[in-house]
Amino acid sequence: MPKTKFWHCKACKGQFSVTPGTPMHRTHLPLLTWAQAIYLIVTSSKGISAVKLSEMLGVSYETAWHLGHRIRAMMAENSPLLSNIVEIDEMYAGAAPRKRAKPDRENDDPPSPNPKGRGTKRPLVPVAAERGGDVVAKVIPTHGKEAIASALNGVLDPEATVMTDSLPAYKHLGAERAHLSVNHSDREYARTDDVTGHRVHVNRVESFNGFMRRAVIGVWH
Repeated sequence: MPKTKFWHCKACKGQFSVTPGTPMHRTHLPLLTWAQAIYLIVTSSKGISAVKLSEMLGVSYETAWHLGHRIRAMMAENSPLLSNIVEIDEMYAGAAPRKRAKPDRENDDPPSPNPKGRGTKRPLVPVAAERGGDVVAKVIPTHGKEAIASALNGVLDPEATVMTDSLPAYKHLGAERAHLSVNHSDREYARTDDVTGHRVHVNRVESFNGFMRRAVIGVWH
């Protein structure tokens, strides 16, 4: 293995390599392995598990797990301010509930249910997606108006036009900014607003939510 090349700082008289100040500082892995791991993670649209990453890089599971977390931390950004048209919808994160197994004997108690939708134990995540821009997602405890308002605090530009479905907890958004909605209960999924001329739908944010569900399967398959 080639020796690490050092540079000399004329100001502090110390030596340094190319990795200080980066997640690769003091790493024992070749930088080529880091580069390969970065490429595999950012090009895997549905995510990649640590097991698969370890197989492809020829490293241990623990090393691949460490690489994955460090690289995803490198990709993280501060919450952006969403403007223009912002679509908002909620999703239940994590894996879908397992099917309830039939008891082996009549006297056995059936396993406790974990239903889909409301009542599930999975985290509830409101997602705000700017059309053609960034996406912000946060975990909240309930569907309540206060919880949703807290999650969206500091996320939306005051001049943004918000589009949602007909969930009652979103109605308060209209008191602060333009708010347009579609009623999925009446099979209304897209419409053109007569006043603004905007095409009203939440297709982008629902597409992101579907993408996230596929990513969960890709990483934790």
